[in-house]
Amino acid sequence: MLTSNLLNASQRGYMTLLEHAQVREDGGRLLFEKAENSVHKSFNIPHLNCALLMLGEGTSITQAAARILAEANTMTAFCGRGGAPLISATPVEFLPLCPDIEYGPTPYMQEWGKRFFDDNARLAAAKMLLKERFRKTKELWNKLQLAQMDSFRLVECNNFLEDIDKSTTIQELLASEGRYTKRLYGIVAAENGYCGYTREQQTAELYIPNKLLDHANYLTCGVAAAALHTLGISFAFPVLQGKTRRGGLVFDIADLVKDGICIPLAFEMAGKDDQAMQNRLVDIFAEEEILGYLIETTKQILCEK
Repeated sequence: MLTSNLLNASQRGYMTLLEHAQVREDGGRLLFEKAENSVHKSFNIPHLNCALLMLGEGTSITQAAARILAEANTMTAFCGRGGAPLISATPVEFLPLCPDIEYGPTPYMQEWGKRFFDDNARLAAAKMLLKERFRKTKELWNKLQLAQMDSFRLVECNNFLEDIDKSTTIQELLASEGRYTKRLYGIVAAENGYCGYTREQQTAELYIPNKLLDHANYLTCGVAAAALHTLGISFAFPVLQGKTRRGGLVFDIADLVKDGICIPLAFEMAGKDDQAMQNRLVDIFAEEEILGYLIETTKQILCEK
């Protein structure tokens, strides 16, 4: 069993998104300033309880503030409006700044590396991720009631889990995952009146749910990146995504909750704006302790022999 003196994830906030504000240090405290009705107001940022600070549209940060965030091991990221990139308006979609003042933990990275470079261990880890992804989706759908459980159980339960067990290569797993995801989209889309939906469609009717889904996936990847950073595991060591895909492991870990939260939420909130969807998503992340779940699930994979 791997152990660590890392701060328990449940003791940390998940993310803070700031817009049109200046982040600065003042006497060891971290503050952000906003102008309201020509009056500048300062607010405290509890950075010791923050795993991910997202700096959106119209923000700036001082060098002293960046140092405090690094000392607290808080990941900082520049992003677009609402936490997502401004389409065709920013050349940098998501720029995370990983604290590097002190060396991070090593045991998790070393154990994960063993699995990445061993084809059999990598396949076993990928199967664990997919099975846990399926289990977590059923749990979240049932608890959050964002989609119908009966349809999910009827269509998916038997063949997807069987396909996982039968797969002997990563390519076979990816093919099974592709069929499963396509069916999953179809179930949720049909329940929300979008019959015949596919993720690739970009018609005017489907622009809104696809845009919201991109936004939700983007924020989920931020939480997954914070989880991996906390454990000191490189983003470049995926077990399911292509070995050369940039940030591949972030997508592997984020997928654990995308099906259960992002897909149904994007369709449910299709009549609302980005901000409403973002607020709902962040509330779910907090209520369900998603950051802690991603950290503990990643550690559990390392404990399996």
